[in-house]
Amino acid sequence: MPPSRPEAVISEQSFLYAFLISGLLALLGLVVLRSQLRERARRAFLDAFARELGPLEPGKPLPVSRQGLTFHCLYTQAGGAPSTLAVLAATGSPEAFTLTREAASDRVFKGTGVAREIQTGDAAFDREVYIESDSPAFVRELLGDAGRRAAVREMFGLGANRIRQRASVLRVEWALDLRRPPTPAAVTTAAERLGALVRNLAAHAGELPPPVERAVARGGLACAVVGGLTGVGGVGLFFYAIWRFPLVNDSAAWVDSLKLSTFLFGAIVLFMAKSVWGTSGAHRKLLPWSLVALVGALLGGHGLVVGANGWLDASPPVARTTVVLSRRVSHGKSGTDRYVTVESWRPEDETEELRVGAGLYERLEPRQPVEVTTRAGQLGHEWVVTIRPLASAELVRIYAAQVEADPRNGDAYRRLAWAQAQLGRHAESVAALTKLLELDPKNGEAYLNRAWNHARLRDRENMLADLTRACDLGVAQACKVKQQITGGPPTP
Repeated sequence: MPPSRPEAVISEQSFLYAFLISGLLALLGLVVLRSQLRERARRAFLDAFARELGPLEPGKPLPVSRQGLTFHCLYTQAGGAPSTLAVLAATGSPEAFTLTREAASDRVFKGTGVAREIQTGDAAFDREVYIESDSPAFVRELLGDAGRRAAVREMFGLGANRIRQRASVLRVEWALDLRRPPTPAAVTTAAERLGALVRNLAAHAGELPPPVERAVARGGLACAVVGGLTGVGGVGLFFYAIWRFPLVNDSAAWVDSLKLSTFLFGAIVLFMAKSVWGTSGAHRKLLPWSLVALVGALLGGHGLVVGANGWLDASPPVARTTVVLSRRVSHGKSGTDRYVTVESWRPEDETEELRVGAGLYERLEPRQPVEVTTRAGQLGHEWVVTIRPLASAELVRIYAAQVEADPRNGDAYRRLAWAQAQLGRHAESVAALTKLLELDPKNGEAYLNRAWNHARLRDRENMLADLTRACDLGVAQACKVKQQITGGPPTP
């Protein structure tokens, strides 16, 4: 006999869970295997390097001398990030520059005019190597020599990822791919070629960049300041606003805030782009801080909408009486958040999930009545002022007033009957449920609840009558209870 539909659903779910768990275990195994292979390759690289040039220790420079030039090898290892190996040599020159292989992104930003690469006049070299510096005249003079350009190209040919000078130190760097690590011979050759760049740099040590190039440096600083302030300010405003003015429906506010965020982000990026436009490192200064500004604009725009909606709100507070359905705790990097789900007071939704503090969370249980006070919001986004648990006696007064104001409010009768039953006023609860059934004769749950109250009043005849009616209306619990009481077969 084929399985019933519930059994088939359970079988499908079990298969899905087994498949997901197997996939996760396989992924975990691949991660562990990759980690072991990388560690084995790292040890092999360090052993080979130690035999040829000396032992490398993370973060500790290893001095090496070749052809009258003293340089240092520096190995760094940072958690899960790729390890790096750098060969360093002191130059005595204060100028700064970076040389990398020209990438597709470099060509795109050059094509749009945002970035303007420093050219040496050697077409083949300029196509292969991207030059970034706030001192273009200095770099043109440095790489105007064909021998130095050849040394740069040879170092890239040895697998180097970047050549740069900062703080009077010239360095050639490898981002270590431990499947094909640089050999000690390649490192030695790169160090020797580094000497071709170091020679005569000291002669330029006293030269300062022209004032226009100082302005370029200030443009990069403007990107960092504006992008950083946007990111930090936006994140701070976001968290303050959602904590101070928690919204009932956050998704609607996100739709409004996206319009503002788009405008803010566009204005900020235009300002940052203008400050570095046309320089060799424009896109490398602009892109990372634009990403920071994007996060800040998205969160800050939402914070502005939520904040303005609450700060400018002059609407009166409205008390909503509802019931807790469930609660949950969410653990994240930023801390622990606690939520309760309550019955919605809005016709378009069935439930509302509200964030609460730790103290209130511990006081609330499922089926706990609460009063949620809200305000309409200046921009039309309803937000929560307070949440407080209610006693049953207080609820009876509230629901009785609602019934008196609207005698056809079936939901108010249901809540009133529940509150009266909590106080042991079962006869009054029966009366309220009877009024509810006059409004909704096919409400099986109301018959079941009235049967429960009849049981408390020791009225067996009416209890069984209400259980039978609830069972006939499809309330499975009523059928089960009736069977337990009468001992007969349940009637579907």
